Amino acid sequence: MSSMHLGAGRRNSTATPPGGVRERRQADSVRRRAMLDHPAGGARKLRVLVKLDTDLASARIHVEGTLTQANIHALYSVAARTNALLSGMEIIIDLTGARAVDEALQDLLGAAREARLPEAAVPENAACRLRVLEPLAA
Repeated sequence: MSSMHLGAGRRNSTATPPGGVRERRQADSVRRRAMLDHPAGGARKLRVLVKLDTDLASARIHVEGTLTQANIHALYSVAARTNALLSGMEIIIDLTGARAVDEALQDLLGAAREARLPEAAVPENAACRLRVLEPLAA
């Protein structure tokens, strides 16, 4: 009976990249800076819940989190997908449980006034009946 150790013959599973600790720290800081420079960098994520009424006359998009210029396109995308279910349906964007940066809120209110989703967010610049419930004052 041999008494071979289970780990014998295998290489160490924690490989150390060449260069050492100093180079890894520099790479980490470069990566961190690149993530912050990204258009969505540092932006908080939105949590959305889409509720449709039974006769598909309206939909409510309940939003939580902070609406910013970096993540408003994601909200437009959700609105466009909801609008694609049945064109002409009223879509209520409920921000009462969210916060909003003023620029992003003004863009959203402008889209609601024009009854169109912005072309930058939705290439077909879709007609969309939007109503915005603004965030509650803090």
